Amino acid sequence: MEKPVGTNGYRLAQWKRLAHRAEPQPKLASAISMPEAAADDPVAQAIAARMRGKRLPQIDRVEVYIIEERQPRWLAFLNAGA
Repeated sequence: MEKPVGTNGYRLAQWKRLAHRAEPQPKLASAISMPEAAADDPVAQAIAARMRGKRLPQIDRVEVYIIEERQPRWLAFLNAGA
């Protein structure tokens, strides 16, 4: 992927082979609001009440690190026959 694209409230800010970082989309972040909670779900109602009036997304950065290690895969293969 030469130019990956973010979705929803986040955009892909950095793309490396084994590390990716997503950040909130500036224009979209202020437009997102908490959906209404179901009337018969008290837990969802409490969460909605705490989040009312806050900007979404609440997380300012998501980082993903991919670890490619062959040794654990090889050990799992060897131990499967035991």
